[in-house]
Amino acid sequence: MEINQVVSKTDRIFGYLKLIARITLSISSTLLLISTVLLLVYKEQCFSLHSHAGDIIWPTIIISIYSLLYSFIVISVFVIYKTYQRNLTQASIKKETLLFILTGLLVTIFYFVNSYNVSNL
Repeated sequence: MEINQVVSKTDRIFGYLKLIARITLSISSTLLLISTVLLLVYKEQCFSLHSHAGDIIWPTIIISIYSLLYSFIVISVFVIYKTYQRNLTQASIKKETLLFILTGLLVTIFYFVNSYNVSNL
C-alpha cells in the first residue's frame, strides 16, 4: 500500500527557504575561513587602501551579516510555524542550526583575529 503525503505549498516554500539559508551559511562560512587566513597571512597589508586581500575580506563581513540575519529569521519563523502546527521535529532544522552556530563562531574568530591585527599595527 502506498502512502501519499500531501505536502502543502507553505511546507515547500519553507523547504526552499531552508535550502537557501543552508547555501548562504555555507558560502559565508567558507568566505569567513578564507578571510581569517588572509588576515593572518597579510596582517597590516589588509588595511591599506589598495589591498587585494581587503577586497575579499570586507565584502565577506557584509555577506556574513546578511546570511546570519536571514538564517535567524528563517529558523525562527520555521520553528514558530511548526510549533503552531504541533509538528516540530528537531531533525528538521538541525543542519541550519549547526551551520548558523558555525558561522557565528567563525565571525567571532574573525573579530578577534582582526582586533589582534589592529592592536599590533
